[in-house]
Amino acid sequence: MVQSYSSVAKRYLRFASTLSIVFSLAVILFTYLRQGTDWSLVTIGFALTHLILSFINFFIARHIQNNGKVHPMHRVWGFVLMLSVLLGNPFNFITGMFLILRKLMSYQIYLIFAVLVDLTIIATTSLNFFKPTMSPTFIIGLVLLGVSLL
Repeated sequence: MVQSYSSVAKRYLRFASTLSIVFSLAVILFTYLRQGTDWSLVTIGFALTHLILSFINFFIARHIQNNGKVHPMHRVWGFVLMLSVLLGNPFNFITGMFLILRKLMSYQIYLIFAVLVDLTIIATTSLNFFKPTMSPTFIIGLVLLGVSLL
């Protein structure tokens, strides 16, 4: 089944794909500035994975912009792009969720951004693991944040 998106959804896809490439280039730039001339295999792999996923995002969004249709193969790429939030790229997550959802309603758009906000709060809260002392209720709060995603 081939689906199509409204102009608002296409605008979100264009927004997410453009910012995803900018984000990936910023990751490469900051990796270079941090590493200087000593590049490790891990940092190169991380930066190139970001860039490759961003270009996949861009080409899928461009195909949808030009043709107006989403093919079933795009849904498979949507799952891959959705998982790239684990690498820290929220814009690929937005495109991935748009590709996975068959009919895009306004409440689903708000849900996508609410999930991104929750993930950002969890990531920021997790920085407390590196403090010398933590509150005894910290782990409970972090688990409650994780459960709120479900």
